[in-house]
Amino acid sequence: KMGTSIIRYQEKNSSQKSWGILSSSKEISPIPLVSDQLAELLREAKQNLPKWKQIPPSIRMEEVQVLAPLSKPCKIICQGLNYADHREESGRERSSDYNLVFRKDESALTGPYDKVYIPSACQIFDYEIELGLLIGKEIEEAKDITEENISDYVAAWFIANDFSARDMMFRASFRQWYLGKSARSLCPVGPMLFFPDKEDCQNFDQ
Repeated sequence: KMGTSIIRYQEKNSSQKSWGILSSSKEISPIPLVSDQLAELLREAKQNLPKWKQIPPSIRMEEVQVLAPLSKPCKIICQGLNYADHREESGRERSSDYNLVFRKDESALTGPYDKVYIPSACQIFDYEIELGLLIGKEIEEAKDITEENISDYVAAWFIANDFSARDMMFRASFRQWYLGKSARSLCPVGPMLFFPDKEDCQNFDQ
């Protein structure tokens, strides 16, 4: 059993932005949803995803422009120094329980195949591929996320790229993470949102 891959797209002869289910053969089944906003997709998917999966594919990928599957407004929260090797190369201890959290502005959001604009002041450009988690439930306090309840909170997964203007981050005596992370187009995401089935979440925390 597999989850569902959903893309946000625009047909090349149209200005309409739409959602569709992407098949394994790279064909699109259009979702009957008027709004192209992610919040609306999440609300409707809770009840209609099984029905949407029965829609036959009718659009080829080469007929569309694939857009970022995250729509604005949105909140992009990132966790840094996740891996021991990365902590070590940054001059830190390999083992750490420190949770480094930073923000990227929604202005950085762009599609998976769009142009990336490196700031003119940037001389040290860096990139890191990331696993993005789309949080589908409001979290107002600390929660223990387990294999049993992760599907209550994580609605979908996606691929993201965390582009950074490193010298802009570290140029001053105080660090400007937000400045070096949030320039226009420094957060490409997509091409799809993967809505997992319950089985896809097994062993997720290992």
